Amino acid sequence: MVAALCFVITGIIFLTEGLNLVPTPSADGNRSFLNECREKLAVDHCGQEIGNELFLEHGTTGPGCCIKLMSLEKCHKELLKDFLSSPDHANVNATEVWRRSDVLLNRCHIVAGHYPSVI
Repeated sequence: MVAALCFVITGIIFLTEGLNLVPTPSADGNRSFLNECREKLAVDHCGQEIGNELFLEHGTTGPGCCIKLMSLEKCHKELLKDFLSSPDHANVNATEVWRRSDVLLNRCHIVAGHYPSVI
C-alpha cells in the first residue's frame, strides 16, 4: 500500500493539447529530469490507477490514463526505476513490478490505438 501511494505521488500523467509536456534530461542531470517528470505526472487519478495496477495488483488503468501514459512513457520508466532503486523500497519485488509495468505498457499501446488521441 505504501509503495503504491509513493508511486502515485511520484507520477501520474497529464497531457494538454498544444503543450510540450515530455521533459528531456537537462544540464542539471537526471534529478532535474525526474523532478520535471513528477510535476508532469502528478495530475488526474491516473497515478492511483497505475499505482494500484503495479503495486496492489488490482484495478485496471483506464483508456484515458493509458493514452496519457503513452505520451510520457520515458518518464514512467525513469520514475519507476528511481522508485525501485531506493533503499526505502527494498521490500518491493522489483522484478514483479517491472513485469506488471511491461504488461500495462503493452496493453496501453493497444488501447491507445483504439481511442482518439488527446494530443
